[in-house]
Amino acid sequence: MRKFPRWRVFYLFVLICFGIFSALGDGLNLWNPSVFGGGTGVSAAPSYPTAAGAKHNQFYENSLTPSEWIQLVHLKKAQQLGNFGKGETIALFETNGYFSMPSYLSFCKSFASTDPSLLYPNQIDVWTDGKLLHLNRSSQIIRPNAETLLDTEWAHVVAPKARLLIVDIHQSGIQHPLTLSTMQSLFKKLHVTVVSSSIEQGLQPLMTHNPLLQERTFGSRQVLQWIASHYPFFQASGDQPGHVSETVFAPQMVIVGASQFVHHTWQVAPWEGAGPAVWTAFASSLQREAAKQPFLYRQTPDVVWFGGNPGVILSDSRGFLGGVEGTSLATPTFAALFALADAAHVENTGRHLPKNANALLYHLALQDPHAFSSISVKNTAFKDARWRPGQGLGNPNPDTFVLDLSKWNDSTFSQRSPLHLSLWPFYLGLAAMLLLFAYWIRLVVSGSLALDRLSHLYPQVQRKLALYFLSGSAILPLLLFAERYILLITSLQLSGSQFQRIILFSIILFIVTSLISFLFLQWYKVYRTILMASKSIAQKGEQKR
Repeated sequence: MRKFPRWRVFYLFVLICFGIFSALGDGLNLWNPSVFGGGTGVSAAPSYPTAAGAKHNQFYENSLTPSEWIQLVHLKKAQQLGNFGKGETIALFETNGYFSMPSYLSFCKSFASTDPSLLYPNQIDVWTDGKLLHLNRSSQIIRPNAETLLDTEWAHVVAPKARLLIVDIHQSGIQHPLTLSTMQSLFKKLHVTVVSSSIEQGLQPLMTHNPLLQERTFGSRQVLQWIASHYPFFQASGDQPGHVSETVFAPQMVIVGASQFVHHTWQVAPWEGAGPAVWTAFASSLQREAAKQPFLYRQTPDVVWFGGNPGVILSDSRGFLGGVEGTSLATPTFAALFALADAAHVENTGRHLPKNANALLYHLALQDPHAFSSISVKNTAFKDARWRPGQGLGNPNPDTFVLDLSKWNDSTFSQRSPLHLSLWPFYLGLAAMLLLFAYWIRLVVSGSLALDRLSHLYPQVQRKLALYFLSGSAILPLLLFAERYILLITSLQLSGSQFQRIILFSIILFIVTSLISFLFLQWYKVYRTILMASKSIAQKGEQKR
């Protein structure tokens, strides 16, 4: 009875291991119900109710004014600790540079009677159309934009003495590229200390997983990675599904979700972008420690702050609008809160807070449970965790948050992320893939050398064998990657109990592996034919000698 060659057994074993570990490495968290790529599946805010009859509208009546919002989130003491953001410059990334200083000033004056700090003079600059504009009291660029005004007006509510820089990323990415060198010069000139981006849609068209296709303009990973490495960077989780998967690759970046106040209790906004960043970024050891879960992929959001019901009031060319919501409200206000903490830290120590805001906030939450307030969840698995699904570390307690960070000791701060046990499927899958490729390269090299020996005696046969051999050599690596993604997509689509899903996955794995093995064996027969022909020619040559 003919024995099955050992190398084939070994090859099948490695191929099956590659399939299993690649699928686990990509979809470990997805064996449990979750949302692919982030997002809740609900599309919503930012919301801008119509201005018609706004003052008689329930939206407007229930919406929060600056003083009501400050009272709701207990911000006043934090503002005093941070000297209202004096000395800070907050960069706000926007999809355009449309801005109305009259609308902005109208907002500040209208609510100054209950919150005089709104009248603190602060400089507002706009980078658009390749130019840096220093705005005066009558400045108005093209037309007012509610999104830009929302960010600036409410960042000013939190840190009224901070300088604000509006960065127009739409124009930056098309007619007047905001290159890395330009951004470095711009941020240095205006002494930027904190960065906020509430428009994640503006980043996606310019982003790609392929480093060969990336541009050196805003939206490329190179530029965004540089920002996150040099400044505390706060990014909105988004108000639609799938946004987080393109923006979480920088481990230093803080993804901000939204909470809301309903029936006198804090709740997670139902439309925010939340979930695992599949294929994009691994969870940090700090996030795993805070969640007390062996996450493989980074989970979003990292934190939340008020951005939902009952909404806030803003001013633009249409007058005063009410009921405005969105992570585009939560993100710039959280960035402004961090600016208060940074100003307090500078006053106490003479130094700015660490640039890695993500690691800093997780360290803070693990050291002081009172820096954040968790929203109650039904999932008992996270009952005692500092990080919880949909809310991250929770809402900040502004006074404790700013006070703790004002005294932060940089010498005890570590930004390193050690390898976690939950990464073993990914690394084993990678090891199996490298082993398969090493074996494949060995066969291709030896087969190619053998083909050269056939060229003089059997040109027609050599050409035919070369066609089969080289085409198979090119196709097999593609099949290997196809196996990986077929298995991953399959693991996402399977339903039923975990036992049923594992059984179904194993059956599909067997079918896919068998198909690839069959194709590989057909190619291997061509390889063996080439070797035997080459060996025969070599033996005949020796006999002639």
